Amino acid sequence: MIRENGFTLIELLIVVAIIGILAAVGLLAYDGYTKSAKRNSAEILCKQIIKEVKTKWTGCQSGVPCYLKSSNSGKLDKSADWCIFNSSNPSKTDMRAQAFVGHYGTHSQTGYIWGPRNPYRTNVAAVNTSCPSDDKLKPGCIEIIGTDKDNSNCGHCNPPIKAGEFIFQCYNLDSNGKLTKYREHFQTQ
Repeated sequence: MIRENGFTLIELLIVVAIIGILAAVGLLAYDGYTKSAKRNSAEILCKQIIKEVKTKWTGCQSGVPCYLKSSNSGKLDKSADWCIFNSSNPSKTDMRAQAFVGHYGTHSQTGYIWGPRNPYRTNVAAVNTSCPSDDKLKPGCIEIIGTDKDNSNCGHCNPPIKAGEFIFQCYNLDSNGKLTKYREHFQTQ
């Protein structure tokens, strides 16, 4: 009688189980790696935008004109307290600084970041724009919100990654609306 060589059913099931366990571990590791890479990329891009906002505002507060053209007339407007950023064309990959032209209480319609002439006036605004160095990111990379309660502006970056992963950037203003402290706080929910 000739004995047949081969694997038994038990041996085949053990091999399949081992392959399944290895595949599950590999998928979890890969998912964690890609999530971490996306978070790091979003963090870098948001830092670039916040740095640009800080630079532009600091320049305007020092009297340096930065694209001081009124969005209504296209003429130079030297009466601005500081810059705003216009996101009316969020498909562009740059942020354009403009002067404060009197938009008040219309933050949900205009998409401006703006500083009031009177620091005690309500200062709520949001912007929806692209990251300066990433053509692949769609509008929604950064949203900056200011309040009239504590004279602070806090930026909240919600990049196109899974829900609950947010990056926050904050900087404080004094009672005159001047930038006094710059602090970055990253938090994931």
